[in-house]
Amino acid sequence: MTATSRVAALIEERINRNRELPDEEFDGNEWWQVNAREELVFDLAPDRVRRLGVVWGAYEHVAGVDEHFDELDGDLIAAFCQEHPFMAQARGGDMPEISWRDFVAFGALFGCRHRDCVAWYWKNFFWHDRQGHYD
Repeated sequence: MTATSRVAALIEERINRNRELPDEEFDGNEWWQVNAREELVFDLAPDRVRRLGVVWGAYEHVAGVDEHFDELDGDLIAAFCQEHPFMAQARGGDMPEISWRDFVAFGALFGCRHRDCVAWYWKNFFWHDRQGHYD
């Protein structure tokens, strides 16, 4: 079993758990939710948000930005980065680099459309901006 297939299985487990939650759980103002304005601007509906939020959490964890995904241990991340050098490059250095292009490539590995990944990246960028995380 490849590292990519192991990560995919973990992502699918979380997505399956999310399917049990009502759509209202994904409607709001948190990073993993979409409010009415974001749904309109980014064309992101709750059915796609369930997958995108989980995949984004895995992406940030692999990149070394945040730890949304405890199941992704160091050995699995290292093996995944060996299979996907673009993630090793994003993870390297003093400050991990988050990029929409990397998220598009990462998301494509786990069933996310290019257009949705770009929208999710910018939705998150503006969420962080509203939170005051950027100068």
